[in-house]
Amino acid sequence: MKNFAEVIAQLKKEFPGKTVISNPQANPTEIICEVEPTSQNPDRSVAIAFIKQSEPHRHSTSVETYAVEAGKLDLYLDGIKKNLKTGQSFTIRPEIIHWAKGNWARVKVVSKPGWTAIDHVTIEKAVSAGGLVMNDNKIPFVKFTNGTVTFPKGHIEKGETRKAAALREVREETGLESVRVIKKLGVVTRPGVEPDGRIVIKDIHLFLMETESLVQGEHDREIVWLTVNEALPKLMTQEAEFLSKCLSSGCLHL
Repeated sequence: MKNFAEVIAQLKKEFPGKTVISNPQANPTEIICEVEPTSQNPDRSVAIAFIKQSEPHRHSTSVETYAVEAGKLDLYLDGIKKNLKTGQSFTIRPEIIHWAKGNWARVKVVSKPGWTAIDHVTIEKAVSAGGLVMNDNKIPFVKFTNGTVTFPKGHIEKGETRKAAALREVREETGLESVRVIKKLGVVTRPGVEPDGRIVIKDIHLFLMETESLVQGEHDREIVWLTVNEALPKLMTQEAEFLSKCLSSGCLHL
């Protein structure tokens, strides 16, 4: 595949006089040519993007359509991956956190209304760790007031490994003391809200755990023990998909 210098040269030749933007400028992973900028038509803008990896972001008002003109693109929508091939397209609604990865895939991006910097909100990444504690085919979940559930988890403190953070958070949130890690299951990526109200896209490192005792001491959250089938409709889509994949791949045995 062409390097970024060749991509920039190609765009300038193909669209003379149009603005070409490199993100980041020094060593870009995304190169964008404003073919029909918003300054010409506020209702619609068109850009050609060569994408290696774009940063997570969302739009408050604009609807974007990504149409792959060459190559393959992994488009992430609130952390859920959608694979696009040459000739395929996908329309992204406002407020969906999205980013893309590709081997310099060429993508036509149409925004309605036209793209503006004020409508382009960059989303920070966050990392946390937690666990699935198995006991007699049931798993403890943190229960929210609206009836939904999630895995016990939390932020990784300075100097902690992901495994150590997962154990600490599970013990703190469930009150289970005799918990040990069996293996790492993988990573769930989904939107989250920080204590200060910031919306982030969060990588949650999850470990399979077991406990010898169901005695729960003091704990931070309301906990419910559920089977996988009971939990799936109550989990966020990304977490339910992760749990289902763990079952289908055999990394989680019931």
